[in-house]
Amino acid sequence: IPRQRFVVFLPGGLRPSKGQHRALGLVDLLRAAGADVELILAGPDQDAEYAAEVRRLAAQRVGVRLLPTLARERMGAAYNDADVVLSTSLHEGAAPTLLEAGVLGRPIVAADVPGNRELLRHKETGLLYGDEQQMAQQVLALCRNRSAAGALGVRVREDFQRRFGPERELAARRSAYAAAGRPRGGPRPRRQPSGGSGFGSGVAALRAGAAAVGVATGASSSAYLANNALRRSTYHCSDATRSPATLLRVVLRTRGACAVCTSP
Repeated sequence: IPRQRFVVFLPGGLRPSKGQHRALGLVDLLRAAGADVELILAGPDQDAEYAAEVRRLAAQRVGVRLLPTLARERMGAAYNDADVVLSTSLHEGAAPTLLEAGVLGRPIVAADVPGNRELLRHKETGLLYGDEQQMAQQVLALCRNRSAAGALGVRVREDFQRRFGPERELAARRSAYAAAGRPRGGPRPRRQPSGGSGFGSGVAALRAGAAAVGVATGASSSAYLANNALRRSTYHCSDATRSPATLLRVVLRTRGACAVCTSP
């Protein structure tokens, strides 16, 4: 990629709810406006039919590349190489891709859906768009003013470090586990000693996991760790958009899937 080219990175699994098709015309619009832009998509095929169609359409366009699933250690480099991270989701919870981008200080342009609004403050820590035209306008604005893009990245990193720091997230998760594990109005369960099979060892595991993720991606984000772990359960964004800890409470209390979708 030429050094001066503006790189837009769109990470995420290829499935209809992630809306990657919405971004495929972005490069045509921006190049027509005189911007030297390249769009890079990366993520696993999570819906075979949709993924095949996205790949077919991407292959027809100049300036659009669709990468295979990247190893964890390569994802951090992909984020850091991007000038802006894009999200095209039609609905979202606490999106791991935005948490990853934010803790790495990458400017974010994201769809204006409830989950994204909980993570980002428009024009302060990210840019939110309503349609594809607004998406193109916002990416073009950052391309033409790279100092403003850099400042946006600094603000989102500082905000995410404050809101989703490891100690804060561990404390919120401890409270969620405790609340979910006792009967309504009943006594709190007795705490297991650290190093045993209770919550103490769980905290140690979370700390170790957060450290491992930090080494792999270049970020120490327990928020990413929490969301990545919770993606093994089923939930829906409309029920849990407040924070990773809120999402955990929903998963623990419902013990099952959302009636709307089953996002892995």
